Amino acid sequence: YPFPWQARAFFVPRGTPNTVATVFGGQALCDLFERTGDEGLLAAAQASCRFLCEHLVLMEDGQRLCFGYVPGEGTRVHNANLLAASLLGRVHRLTGDTGLLTRSAKAVRYSMEHLDPEGDWPYGERHHHRFVDSFHTGFNLVAVHSWSRDTGDHTWLAALDRAWHRYWSVFWLPDGAPRYYRHRTYPLDIHASAQGIVTGVRLADRHPAGLERAAWVASWAIRHFQSPAGSFACRRTRWGTVRIPYLRWAQAWMHYGLSLLASAP
Repeated sequence: YPFPWQARAFFVPRGTPNTVATVFGGQALCDLFERTGDEGLLAAAQASCRFLCEHLVLMEDGQRLCFGYVPGEGTRVHNANLLAASLLGRVHRLTGDTGLLTRSAKAVRYSMEHLDPEGDWPYGERHHHRFVDSFHTGFNLVAVHSWSRDTGDHTWLAALDRAWHRYWSVFWLPDGAPRYYRHRTYPLDIHASAQGIVTGVRLADRHPAGLERAAWVASWAIRHFQSPAGSFACRRTRWGTVRIPYLRWAQAWMHYGLSLLASAP
């Protein structure tokens, strides 16, 4: 990112590469490659995978692997790990690179083994990362589903189904408002709504009710968070609404979710 940022566990200087941005960029390259056939785009996505494998692996043994968030930082975060696995799985499908398949399968195993019996993922492994929140859970659901579809490996689908049902049962109020944490509602955050739309659409091939749920979430967000000018507020606390139209956090993610919903079959 073109700015420094402070996470709960570490400080990141301006311009530092990170797993999440690399994966979103790599997935966009794959999207465009599949539409145009431009081999240069696929080569760039492969380079993204090399970066992840050469600079972000925190641990690896015969069965498991965990990707980190930023180079040189040892924090283990499940959404970053699973997002990396999903990109490796997709590039494997496009290139036949079995090394990417092997490493992505290890990463998925690592995080799936941290899914608890109720279907909850902690955000990460450190003591202050044991919280369970809405939009990171949505990231995980989409990543594992995409990886399974791209690789043909169905090992974790039963566990994924458990996490899917848990996601919709604990993170949403009856009117479609998002709950931020498993045990706490506020703040109502537009990123959670946007990811709810994305999650419902992306998993609809396995859970057809996802499309109806995505539309339900979108309807609430439009009614309660969209301004007359079209932009979306960031979040609502118990004391008021933050209406700053943040480009990445609010506008881009809601437009992404709404575009997926609008183009769904």
